[in-house]
Amino acid sequence: MRVVMALKVRNESDIIDVNLRHHLSHGVDFFVVTDNDSDDGTREILQRYADAGLMEVIDEPHEDFWSRAHAWVTRMARLAAERHGADWVLHADADEFWMPVAGSLKQGLERVPERYQVVLAPRPEFVPRPPGDEPFYERMTVRERYSRLRPKVAHRALPGVELHQGAHDVALSEQAAASILRDSRAVTRFPGAAGVADDGSLAWAPYWPARVLHFPIRSYEQYRARVETIVFRGDPPVSETRKRLRRRYNNDRLDRSYAKLVAAEPEIERGIEAGRLVVDERLRDALRDSPDPFAPRSAEVADSESAEPAAGQAELAEIEYDAMQAIARNQRLLVRRLDRLQRQSGKRKARLNPRPGTLPGRMLLRLRRSL
Repeated sequence: MRVVMALKVRNESDIIDVNLRHHLSHGVDFFVVTDNDSDDGTREILQRYADAGLMEVIDEPHEDFWSRAHAWVTRMARLAAERHGADWVLHADADEFWMPVAGSLKQGLERVPERYQVVLAPRPEFVPRPPGDEPFYERMTVRERYSRLRPKVAHRALPGVELHQGAHDVALSEQAAASILRDSRAVTRFPGAAGVADDGSLAWAPYWPARVLHFPIRSYEQYRARVETIVFRGDPPVSETRKRLRRRYNNDRLDRSYAKLVAAEPEIERGIEAGRLVVDERLRDALRDSPDPFAPRSAEVADSESAEPAAGQAELAEIEYDAMQAIARNQRLLVRRLDRLQRQSGKRKARLNPRPGTLPGRMLLRLRRSL
C-alpha cells in the first residue's frame, strides 16, 4: 500500500519539518504540498524533502487564498492518485498530526473494508502554553478531550474526487455526483429504482484508525502570523470573528488576545479534573524517537507497523465517540442553517409578492395593470 499526504502551507517554518518527520515515521510514503508564497524559510525546508524524492511542491503565490484553496486541495488529491500511485490520500495542515490508534497509519488504513472509501478523524486542539526554550511539542501535552471542530478526512485515491477547502469533506466530481440529486421522496420515485445503492457517492467507514492532533497556537509570533493570514490574505468570508481580529490587529491589541488563550496551570488542572482536558504525550514521545527522515527507510518504521491493534482499544473507543459526536453536531448545524435560509427566503418572497389586500399588494397590482 502507498500512502500520500496532501498539505497546504504558508509560513510554517516553526512546525513543517516536525510535521513531515512525524508522518514519514508513521507510514506516509510521499507528500504533495502546495506552498502559498511562504517567505519565512518554509519553502527551503520543503525543497530539501523534494530533493530527496519524498515530495512534490506546487508553488501558488496568489493572494486570494480563500477562494482558491478548494481547487488547490482538490488538485493535490488528484495528483496523488494519478501521478504518485497513491492507494490512500491523507489531508492535513502543517499544525495537524495524524496519530494512529496502534501501529502505523498505513497499517490502520489497510484494515478499512474495501466497500468504504472515506475515513474520518476527529481533531482535538492542544492547550496553548507559556513560551519557553523547548519545542512546542515538549510544552503542549494537554488537549481537549473531545473535538469541537469538523473531522479531517482520508480517502482512497480516486482521479475524480473533489475536496472541501479545509479537507473536511470529499466527494466525486460534479458530473459523477449528479445522480445523488435524483428524486428521493417516495411520492416522486419508484422504490428500488436507481438511486442510493448506485449513486457513486463515497461511503464513510464506521472505522476510526487515527486521531488528528491539532496545535493551532504555539507562540505569539506564530499567532500573529496566523491572524495576518486570516484577516488580510485574499478575500476571506466576512464574520464577526474576523472583524474582531482585524480591530485588535489594527489597534495593536493582539498580545492581549493571545494572553487570554494561554492557559494557566490551575485552569488546566481544573479542566483535567472535570474531564474536559486530558494529558496526551504521544506526539512528544514519537518525535523524541523519530528517525532521520532522509536516511533509508529502516526497520524502525517496519517495527512500528507491526504493533498489535489491541494496544489502542481505549483510544479507539474514545475516537469512536468523538467522531460520532462531531457528525451529530455538524448535522444539527447544517439543519439549522438550512432552516434559517428557508426562513430568509420566505421573507424575501413575501416582500416581493405582498398579499393583495395590503397597501404594497394594491400598489403592485396597479403597477402590473399599468404595464
